[in-house]
Amino acid sequence: MARKRRRGKRSKRQEDFVLPGLLGLVLGGSLLIFGVGQCPRSSWRALDSTTIQGSLVPKSGARGDSSRQCSESNPSRAEVRLYLDTSQPMGGFLGSGEQGNLFRSWFKRTQVELFQAYEGNLAWYRVDQGAAPLGAGPLGAEPRLESEQEFQGGSSNLNCAVEQIREGLVGGTLDGAALVTDLVPTRQINGAVALIESLRPLLEDPRMRSGALDLGLFSVRIPYRGVSAGGSCRRPGAGEPGCWFSEDDQTWRPLTTMARRPLHVLVIGRSGRSPQAAQAESRVHQVGMGLREFAESLGSTEYHWELLSSGLRAHPAELECRAEEEQHALWIDESSAFRCQQEAKVPVTCTVSYAASGIPGLPESLRIDRWQASWQDLYLRAIPGSEDRPGLGLEIDCAAIRGRPPEGDLTLRLGLSGRWSSDLASWSTHSDSAESDLDKTLELVSFLEGVRPGAFELEPEGPVLKTLSRPSGDDPEPEP
Repeated sequence: MARKRRRGKRSKRQEDFVLPGLLGLVLGGSLLIFGVGQCPRSSWRALDSTTIQGSLVPKSGARGDSSRQCSESNPSRAEVRLYLDTSQPMGGFLGSGEQGNLFRSWFKRTQVELFQAYEGNLAWYRVDQGAAPLGAGPLGAEPRLESEQEFQGGSSNLNCAVEQIREGLVGGTLDGAALVTDLVPTRQINGAVALIESLRPLLEDPRMRSGALDLGLFSVRIPYRGVSAGGSCRRPGAGEPGCWFSEDDQTWRPLTTMARRPLHVLVIGRSGRSPQAAQAESRVHQVGMGLREFAESLGSTEYHWELLSSGLRAHPAELECRAEEEQHALWIDESSAFRCQQEAKVPVTCTVSYAASGIPGLPESLRIDRWQASWQDLYLRAIPGSEDRPGLGLEIDCAAIRGRPPEGDLTLRLGLSGRWSSDLASWSTHSDSAESDLDKTLELVSFLEGVRPGAFELEPEGPVLKTLSRPSGDDPEPEP
């Protein structure tokens, strides 16, 4: 018996294949325009956020005047130098009993930490009108720190010490140095900020920015008795407060009571790190941490250590671009390749973040204030941020992209300004005319601002959005 052929009725499986296939042929011409989805897979998603790794690079400032203003140091056998500010006001840290011993203890502890970190021949230098060895011989002699007569300098030319340190580091005759001072150099500009002029070439040195050299500042408040005789000020009574000097008013005044004044140790030297061990603890940081431990052992709560050079280097950072609202126009995959599914404008906010808690010497917050995008304004509109909104707003025009695709990926180069926070802000004053200002250092914050970079650039490792060079099988899923 012959079998009859069955005609006219397709199977359910055939319907599931043919009807969508015909629909795809009809719509295919419009769907294959650049950035439009086609038969997607699950690796694509509507953009909510995308993150790009990068480097936060401090922007170099203009060089300061690096011309030599001081006599050259003797390129002796010394590998390590300890400079002592011997200007007359520094003698006020000396005193009888516990007070005098405390200043001597801090000086000797700095000497010990410096020697342990660098293990070289130690030389002692004085700083007043210039910088020279303390006592006879190329290495000088350890100061006794017993009398105000050891502090008779009529000025405090700390810049000479910094210039000598720089010469020694550049010339290879010096490994490290520390300067014990009240950080008030005698210059036309009053206060600690005057030291920036001589520090600038070091701050701009590629070795400082690479981590081969380091710069740190340790500060501690200790008793200040004042000097027994300064100018017309005379306080000869035993145990009485002495006199103090106002840089602003250029005059000596009698103390009404014992004061507490900041003593600073500026540490500059080779870090001892190799390129293969860039994260190792530097010798300069070792000195600072040793002084910090000494402060804790004395029960002191008024001290601060900061490795200032840390902020001069590139640090890992992330650029995150996040859609401001739920949207279905712009889709991306795990490689940041993108497609535009709808003709709509997509608002996105980009912010920069970094592990501030794990990196000392970086600003507490960053604001994007400069940018450069690889796409033309036809596809992208930038909306600057503000103090309340530190990110950069971008409006991506998917309608323009679907009409005429951009050439190349979307890349961003960003400029940022940093807002710093420091425990030393309360240690700084703009005027030293009042006795109540003695617990602060004149223009210390301005000094820190001169050392710390105020501007940064973000160098992303990849594009924000990647252009597909050819249609991909892994295309976005259509809207449900």
